[in-house]
Amino acid sequence: MCCHFKPKKMKTRTKSLLTLLLVVVSISAYAGGPWLTPKGHGFAQVQAIFPAYQYSGLLMSHFRDVQGVNRYTYNGDYGAYLEYGLTDKLDVMTAVPFKYIKTGDLTDERHFDQLLDEGSLTGLSNYYLGLKYGLIDGDVKVALSLQTRWNTGTIDYEKGLATGYDANSYGLMLHIGRGSDKQYGFLELGYHYMSNDFSDIIEVNLEHGWKVKDAWFIAAVLNVRKSLYNGQYDDTNFAQTGLYPNNQEWIVGGAKISRDLKGGWGLNTALPLVPIYFKQVGFNGAFSLGLYKKF
Repeated sequence: MCCHFKPKKMKTRTKSLLTLLLVVVSISAYAGGPWLTPKGHGFAQVQAIFPAYQYSGLLMSHFRDVQGVNRYTYNGDYGAYLEYGLTDKLDVMTAVPFKYIKTGDLTDERHFDQLLDEGSLTGLSNYYLGLKYGLIDGDVKVALSLQTRWNTGTIDYEKGLATGYDANSYGLMLHIGRGSDKQYGFLELGYHYMSNDFSDIIEVNLEHGWKVKDAWFIAAVLNVRKSLYNGQYDDTNFAQTGLYPNNQEWIVGGAKISRDLKGGWGLNTALPLVPIYFKQVGFNGAFSLGLYKKF
């Protein structure tokens, strides 16, 4: 690795990678697995992801494979999630994500001939709505969910700016897991159809957690997003900025930490552990924190 970067730059990029993984892992910081909330009860969370700085390149496979962009890019995410029991076997899930993005000064690592104008956008990302139905309620629990994400983002094609994918998605997820008072584990596997000629997506989430103290929980996680490369949507401006291009992928391992508070409240965050693979993902740092309420 030393033959690719100068020591100072390598240190900066390694630090960038570790904090970038926090962004990816935090995507799955919401409630997951086959468990359902009882009728009339639920789980709500607000979450913010604050980038430590603007990125000047995109990861194109492993962390040594970085493609420069023309302008420094800031990418911040904020959102709210709700899961509610319509019946004892059926939950509704929804998330309202917001995003602030900005491109600014020119970088020294440009790999593109076309120079995009700087700009900024604030608005909704892809609104999420889903239903989860319990199939088996034994020692091993199994559920199936229908998940949709809607093209509710704001887009400026000329500047390569987008607050969400320029497509709707419709997916089925299978959830399998089991748990006890001391630990739990689950696997989620799903297929998502993407509209507007975007490639379809395979999604895999694996998580195992432990209760370490009365109110503390830690979990090891693996998140996978794999493109099927069956869509022809192509916009070089989005591929340049890394803001919701087609065929964006990642494989990342990490950890989650949560702390239950009084009255059903709690805090959680996510930490990076194992960087495996990224494609067209901004190479920057961030800090993520969520506040949740069980009711």
